[in-house]
Amino acid sequence: MSTLDCITPPNPSGLCLCGCGKRTNLAAQTDHRCGQVGGHPVKFIMGHNWRRSPVDFIVDEETGCWNWQGARRENDGYGQRWKDGKLQHVHRLAWEEKNGPIPDGLCALHHCDNPQCANPDHIFLGTRADNNADKERKGRARHARGERCGAAKLTEADVRTIRATHDRGGVTCAALAKEYKVSAVLISMVVRRVAWRHIL
Repeated sequence: MSTLDCITPPNPSGLCLCGCGKRTNLAAQTDHRCGQVGGHPVKFIMGHNWRRSPVDFIVDEETGCWNWQGARRENDGYGQRWKDGKLQHVHRLAWEEKNGPIPDGLCALHHCDNPQCANPDHIFLGTRADNNADKERKGRARHARGERCGAAKLTEADVRTIRATHDRGGVTCAALAKEYKVSAVLISMVVRRVAWRHIL
């Protein structure tokens, strides 16, 4: 095996890293100065280097995501842009540009679970029920419980231990709160089974 075989190609996705979504040419030869490997895609289409021109998104070489560089919604990070006089989701626009209009009532979902991704190959259509099920599977549903809730400060094991310790007696909610670095109110709700009711 030659030393050239050990070189990692600079652009495994084959897409221009400026984010235009177009395929780059294959390098005719290896050139270490510009980081290209012969027979593998170069990083940029001529003139598309992101340092010289503003871009809408940048391609992540590892994931293939086209990460939107413009405005994003504060609450969930989805890319947005103005089109037809209104603010629209970039991933929906990307899917429509490749596949045509999205039928009424359907949502554009991400296989990659990356809200700023605008790669149409990472997007699929589904109903609102599909969207909710997808969020639930990925632990992003607003009604996610326990450890699946992103704001959880305790684990299921913590809850079981707290309840067992409290039930044996001699340990106050305040002491448990200090140990687990949470509020005494939360500990009280845990031991009274107001919080984490789904854990027996």
